[in-house]
Amino acid sequence: MSDRPLDPHINFHSRLLERDPTAPADLAQAVLGVVLERLRRKYPNFVHDGDLDDSVADAILSYCERPEQFVPSKMSLLAYLTMSADGDFRNALARARRRSRRVLSLEVVEESPARRKTMHERAHSADDIVIERMESERLTERVRAAAHSPAEIRILQLMVDGERRTDHFASVLGVQRLSVNDQRRLVKQVKDRLKKRLVRFEGPEDE
Repeated sequence: MSDRPLDPHINFHSRLLERDPTAPADLAQAVLGVVLERLRRKYPNFVHDGDLDDSVADAILSYCERPEQFVPSKMSLLAYLTMSADGDFRNALARARRRSRRVLSLEVVEESPARRKTMHERAHSADDIVIERMESERLTERVRAAAHSPAEIRILQLMVDGERRTDHFASVLGVQRLSVNDQRRLVKQVKDRLKKRLVRFEGPEDE
């Protein structure tokens, strides 16, 4: 018999297994900030890194889509989500290192106002890239590569369709019960992550 105390978040797990439509939003509201704070303490040099926020959001969304991957007898739900987000973030750091040869150093960017302007315009044109080139075969491949889950595929489709309303994206993510501000924050994290992936898949041949 285990002496481990009762998991205070286990009710969310039961609700997700039962496909309670309100469970994802309730879980995100309860644990997103806690998991993010844990990782910020572990990685103090990356407190303002968008990949850290993305990793936490990814871990929670992935778990909500496939709650059966969590085994309550092994650890608490909060520990599981923290471990999952930590792994996602370390993978993101590894990917960033592998891409380093394709990315200008910060020193070069800081010394080149023209390059900063180009990169800024490029980052903010991701939606336009999707819309203007949605018929191209290469774009289709990029969209498939950028989406890591069924929910992200639906989010990308909304972006392609020019959808701007937060509540539509929140509905896809299952977080419509969160406050409007929390919905906007989570939706923005997901959209920004997908935009970065799409821009990344533009490749040097399109520059």
